[in-house]
Order: sequence, then structure tokens, then C-alpha cells
Amino acid sequence: MLKHFLTVGNRFSADHPDYRRALLLHTMMLAAIVVFGLFALLNIFVFHFYLIAAVDLCALIASIVLLVYLHKSAQVERVSNWALWIIALGLFAYLMIEKNAHYGLIWATTFFPFAFFLKGLRRGLMLSLLFYGVFIMGVLAHRSSWQALGFDAVSLSNVGVVLLALMALIGYYEKSRAEASAKLAELNRSLQHRIQAAIEENLAQQKLLIQRSKLADLGQSFAMLAHQWKQPLTVAALCVETLQEDEPLGKPEQKRYLENIGHQIAFLNQSVNDFQDFLRPDKTQSVFSPVASFMQTARLIEPIFLKKAIGLRFETNGCEAGLVLGYENEFKQVALNLLNNAFDAMRAVKKGSNSDYIIVRFICEEDYLSLCVEDSGAGIDEAIQSTLFELFATSKGNNGSGLGLYMSRIIIEKMNGTLTLKNRDNGQSGAVATIQLPLFKGGKKG
Repeated sequence: MLKHFLTVGNRFSADHPDYRRALLLHTMMLAAIVVFGLFALLNIFVFHFYLIAAVDLCALIASIVLLVYLHKSAQVERVSNWALWIIALGLFAYLMIEKNAHYGLIWATTFFPFAFFLKGLRRGLMLSLLFYGVFIMGVLAHRSSWQALGFDAVSLSNVGVVLLALMALIGYYEKSRAEASAKLAELNRSLQHRIQAAIEENLAQQKLLIQRSKLADLGQSFAMLAHQWKQPLTVAALCVETLQEDEPLGKPEQKRYLENIGHQIAFLNQSVNDFQDFLRPDKTQSVFSPVASFMQTARLIEPIFLKKAIGLRFETNGCEAGLVLGYENEFKQVALNLLNNAFDAMRAVKKGSNSDYIIVRFICEEDYLSLCVEDSGAGIDEAIQSTLFELFATSKGNNGSGLGLYMSRIIIEKMNGTLTLKNRDNGQSGAVATIQLPLFKGGKKG
């Protein structure tokens, strides 16, 4: 409640440029109401200094009016100006009436701290010089009427209250300076962190652009090579078809051999098409099936898996019709990276048993399609799990670049999806990478 009051109904947050001045004005006016009210009562009923009591009452009323105006208008600059005028006129009237009796002159030392805090160093210094100049001229004009100093209870109260006020102001300044320094240090740390993050992101984007450029160049080269390959493949396929149709085959083995040759030619032709699709750079987003794209990518490297006796099993769960919007060939690069990571993890702990397998599982939900790549390798070391998706972070030592997972997450997030990697549950060895993508409107919803 007090903070709500001191910040004018939370209109002055800690980040507001006038937060400190608003807080000081509230504290100063609340203290003025208490001090001027107390001194007005003492001067009326105890000391019988009615003229000074009148000055205290005027200052009390002015403080209440300013406090109410500040809460209604939140005009910190205007209230600061009026507050300084009230302080200057109040001090001048008091000192001209009291002169130096009861050490009242010590109150003049409070003007500069208030001017400094409310108006800043430069303006505060100028206003202080003006105030003290006028004050000294007034003192010199009436110096003959000043009495000799005497120290009594009133003198003690004057000195004590002024010292407390100065201590409070200096303490407030030191607290404000320390908080400002801490805030500046935090801002510098945050700025350095943002700069470093921007540099790393820019570096990653450059790496991604270089990779895309290399893939584009490789795609162009492979397109020319594929054109040369497809011609003899087409001729060979026609020759097999002609033999099957025109020549009577006396032995069953001859028919089987020709069918096998035809299948191998078709497989080789499909492999050429798959490589062309994989290396073709995407320039615009398209709607595609993650199941078909992932399985197409898996066909490219499945022979390598089988050569190392590592199985690859798909569980599509009826998600073949699920469609997503994105860059299909970039998605294929993610698929290739996840499969290669799973393959490397399996190869590192090869058991030579039926447990050597990689499962690719698809799950259709109401608005999302999830894809899980699960291996039975050694799993993820907890020491590096929190940094797996950071730039240049790798668990493969010199064999890894630290770009694969970082770029994979960027690609998936560009498709408004998520990519996570964690160890398998239920105490099983291995890891599972999960991609979640929003289904395209009009695609399958589960």
C-alpha cells in the first residue's frame, strides 16, 4: 500500500525516468507535513513563537496541497519547481524572523541537497547560488539586529533535526547511486549477452547460407549428372521390357532375372530422383507430408544402416495424410541430421543383438503432428544436455561441428514447431528426438 501511494498509483515504475524524484517528493512532503505540523504546535503552545508558527503552518498547508496535486496530475517537474519555491521562501522567512537565535541559521544548509536532488546538479547549483546570494545580502542588511548565540533546547532541536535531514538526504542519494550503478551493470551484462547472442545467430545464419549455397551448387552438378545417368537407365529399362514382351523365355530363371534387373533399374532411377529432390533448394514454402519426406530421406541412407546391422523401423500410426507448411528440403536436412545422430549413437555402443534398432514414430494429435526418432545408444550425458542446441556445442568431440542440432532447431522453429532431445524413459538406454509441427489447415487433424 505504501509503495502504491509513493509511486502515485504505480504510475511511476522503477524504470520511469522520474521514479526517484517522485519518491523523493513524496518522502519530503510527508516529512514536511509531520515536521511543520509538530513545530507549529510547539511554537504555539510551548515556545510561544507565533510568527514562526505562522510560517510553519503556511509550509504545512503548501506541502499538503502539493501532495494532493502530485497525486492528481503526476506532474513531477512542476511539483519539483513549486516545492523548491516553498522551501526557499519558507527558509528565507524563517531565517529573517529567527535570525541566528537558537542556531536557526543551520537550516540554510538544507536547501542545496533538495535543489540538487529535485533539479539535478547543474540547475541545483545555480538555484543554490541564487538562494544563498539573496540570503547573504539579507543577513548583511540586518546583521546589527542579531543577538548573541545561546544554546538551549530549541537550539538542540534545530541542530538535531537538520542533521537528521542531511543524513537522510545523503543516505537517499547513496542508495539511489548504488541502485543506479547496479541497474547499469545489469544493463551492460544484458547488452553484452544480447550482442553475443546476435553475433552467434548471425554466424549461424552465415553458416546456413554457406551450406545452402553448397547444396545449390551440388544440386546443379548432380542435376547434370542425373541427366546423363537417366538416359542409359531409360534405355536399359526399355531393353528389359522389350525382352519380356518379344522374346519367349524358356526357363523360369530367365524371367526372374529380367524382373530383378527391371526392379534394380527402377530402384536406381528412384534413388537418382530422391537425390535430386534432396539437393534442390527451396525458395518458397509448400504444403507437404512429413511422413513421406522423412521416409524418402531414410531411403537414401538405409543401405548404410543395414550394412552396420542397425535396424530402422517406422510407426506411422495413420499419419500419412497429415500435412504441414514449410520448406520440405530443409525438413529433409533435419531428418537426415537426426537419423545420422541416432546412427552414430548406435554405432558407438554396437551390441550385435536384436536391440540394435532405430524407431521413427509418428503421432497425430488434434492440431499437431509429432515425430520421434528413438535410438538405443548410450543416451545423453547430463553435463551437456542443457547446451545441445547451442551453436558449436557437440558431444562428438573433433568429429562434430556443433551446427547440426542448432540449425535443425532453427529450421523447425521457422515452421512454428519445436525440437527437443532427451534420454529415454523407464531406465532404457538411448535418446529420443521429438519434432512437433502444427498441422496445415485442410490437412489431416488426427
